[in-house]
Amino acid sequence: MFKIGDFSKIAQVPVSQLRYYADIGLLQPKEVDPFSGYRYYTAGQLPRLNRILVLKDLGLTLEQIRQTLSDDISAEEVRGMLRIRKASIEQSLHEEMLRLRSVEARLRSIEDEESGVGEEVVLKAVPAQRFLSLRETFPMMTDTLSVVEEMLHLLPERFGPRLGYMTAILHGARFDFEDVDIELGFAADVENSTAVRLPSERVLEVRELPAVETMATVARVGAFENNCRSYGALGAWLEGNGFTFADAAREVFLQFPRPGEQEEIVVEIQVPVERSSPMSLPA
Repeated sequence: MFKIGDFSKIAQVPVSQLRYYADIGLLQPKEVDPFSGYRYYTAGQLPRLNRILVLKDLGLTLEQIRQTLSDDISAEEVRGMLRIRKASIEQSLHEEMLRLRSVEARLRSIEDEESGVGEEVVLKAVPAQRFLSLRETFPMMTDTLSVVEEMLHLLPERFGPRLGYMTAILHGARFDFEDVDIELGFAADVENSTAVRLPSERVLEVRELPAVETMATVARVGAFENNCRSYGALGAWLEGNGFTFADAAREVFLQFPRPGEQEEIVVEIQVPVERSSPMSLPA
């Protein structure tokens, strides 16, 4: 048996925590010297202590831990609970990382405003093109990712060099993360009758994207969060040069990243524009 100090070293748990667990009846010492009051533990108590610590990290209250242990939870059940908790933590970390990248992008936008330097906006004409696509209102913007993965897995292999750049057309009248009206597809040199069924049972069909005589374009390098910087520069340029939106914006993916390298994405944001009408002032 081990004195409480030695057991704390073996278990990697502070003595104060072991004493607290003993006081509330979660993990009693194996023996207590009736004369000195010294508490003694055995290595055989480590599994119960590990269960207590795991359940605590899973977010259970001490009373819930007590009840769970009284139900004699198995190691496999603990592993199952850990897998669920692990997935939850990973999701939280992912969301926090997205939030951090968004903050960084907004800070760069503020720096652009202060320095007077921003993304370069270019006007150009875009010819008509066949577009193999589907249009859908997705509950969340992130729901589009699985569809994009299906397209990237299936279409390049099937159409080869006849496939152009992947493009997203944002049809909604306003920006939102929810109920996103978006068209996803590829410019493609294919017959008008071409149709492709994805594993999700969604069907891509061909339509013709009309030519646009005046398209304001700006490049976005990096993940989606950098859109605020590019669209902000675009908005400032349109306002300063007397233009306004004429149709749905297109986002053309010129380069996809390697796995885990979101900053390698290169997207050309294209917005059909027209001259602004003079604002009528009240008499």
